[in-house]
Amino acid sequence: MAPKFKALTVAVGALLALAGSGTAHAAPAADATGMEAIFNTPPENGDRDHSIETRLVRLTDGTPAGAEIHISLFSWTRPALAEAVKAAQARGVKVRIALDGAADDDPANTAMLILKSAGLTQLVFCGTGGDNTGCIAHDGSPHSINHDKLWMFSETEGKKDVVVIGSYNLTTVQGNMFNNALLTHGDPDLYAFYLGHMQKMLAQKKNNDYFADAGYHKTLTTMVTSYLSPRADSRGGDSEEFATDTWAQLLKYITKYETGCSLNVVQANIADSRTPVVDELVRIGKLGCKVRIVYDDMGTAALSALKGKANVTLKKFHTTANDREITVHSKYMLYTGNYSEKAGRSLVFTGSHNISGAALRDNDEILIKVENAAISAAYQDNFGTILGRAKCTPPATC
Repeated sequence: MAPKFKALTVAVGALLALAGSGTAHAAPAADATGMEAIFNTPPENGDRDHSIETRLVRLTDGTPAGAEIHISLFSWTRPALAEAVKAAQARGVKVRIALDGAADDDPANTAMLILKSAGLTQLVFCGTGGDNTGCIAHDGSPHSINHDKLWMFSETEGKKDVVVIGSYNLTTVQGNMFNNALLTHGDPDLYAFYLGHMQKMLAQKKNNDYFADAGYHKTLTTMVTSYLSPRADSRGGDSEEFATDTWAQLLKYITKYETGCSLNVVQANIADSRTPVVDELVRIGKLGCKVRIVYDDMGTAALSALKGKANVTLKKFHTTANDREITVHSKYMLYTGNYSEKAGRSLVFTGSHNISGAALRDNDEILIKVENAAISAAYQDNFGTILGRAKCTPPATC
């Protein structure tokens, strides 16, 4: 199957939007600042789409000797990028990788065998053993993981300071799941922030309240704001608390109805342990804004709280074709309307952060906010595809 890309590059002083199946990516000038949205869009017949992986391989292949690659990831079994990384190291690229400790559990995992034979500059399998396999998360938790999906390239394809953040794991089943990734380049401030994050991940510096100490960053170059987990509650614990719930705190700035306002949500998991977020979704619907949610899994209490509420639409996306399950794995929200007392805004919130208690309190996670008209349009287009494809599967309502 031909790869499918949705690429948008935002250059300094100009805006270029490219969209469509199999579209080649534009190569901007080396000093340009830009963004690019990439999506897996699995077809209805059960074929797999690994467009994000394909893009990552191209970025890796384009990294010259003397440059650096950093990766932080939860799960990796597919060999294509592992082979590209091995080749990059061999030609003089410095490659440093921090993986969830469970990534190396299967001795037959081809990707891990390739990486371990590659002589990488640094390869770390995180965790203290058992179910604690996170890098920074979580000292004292019964279960923690490195759930990041982060790829960094100091230089590739004529671009500098490339950062890719998304929802995609490098596994075969992810090809039957809707996923997304956002690439930024030419923003040294953003790159430096995530380089510092990678250094902490590789060193496994445990921090139960990483968000408060080092997990917030805003860059004015590309208008990307980062919110990293784990984040403790106000007492240093893991309770449900509105004031320290990252998703809820982002949604609280939606306070006014505006004609046409909408909050479009694609979430793999909406758990009962994130009541403050569910309450915000209900509140925004009561304002009069459309709240449309497509999900894979939702807790019974969360479903009960959302079902039948004003302006809230729920669609459970889970179908089967050729014995392969097709569903959503993205974790994004798209808002159009008045935000933080400013009218007419379009925002994308995306990353690895599910609406679950573990994503907030126990795991290594990345959530970003982006304000860019072209990127918002690309995500709205992706949401339209997902919403149109999702069936009204019980117990959801439409």
